[in-house]
Amino acid sequence: MRWAVRKLAAWTLILLLGAGCRQAPTPGYNVESFRHYVDSLNVIIDSLQRADRYPAPRALHPITDVEIDDLRRRGLKDPIRELVADLQRHPELIPFQAPRGMAQFGFYDTNGIHVLSGGWVWGRVEDGHWGTSVLMEYRVSPGGKIEWKYVRAEQEGG
Repeated sequence: MRWAVRKLAAWTLILLLGAGCRQAPTPGYNVESFRHYVDSLNVIIDSLQRADRYPAPRALHPITDVEIDDLRRRGLKDPIRELVADLQRHPELIPFQAPRGMAQFGFYDTNGIHVLSGGWVWGRVEDGHWGTSVLMEYRVSPGGKIEWKYVRAEQEGG
């Protein structure tokens, strides 16, 4: 993926530079804004390359190492991934649903789910048209069985 992004950015740069060299500057053309655009592309390319090499940042999941170790002792090999994946398999936990005939609400965006300390998860739910955040509580029994409890949604006055 990173090579495709790099090639796209390179071709965009070549086309923009080529167009700027062959044509007289148009009114409102600003070299500084063009440089800013190129710098922005470089930042995007660098961040995509880092995302390819490294797993999702731990900052997305502010859970303590002590709690992660406890979850491992309870049977979860990769606690954060397993909690996120298990929650995504349970859209029935969301107490509100889209009108009949519309897409079901679910935890579709893996990066929108945040495992917190204290047995909590803050997650983004959506149906493709509308979304909100919900707070869920989880408990992991010995053997790795995960139980979920809906606590609150952002729309409920939060």
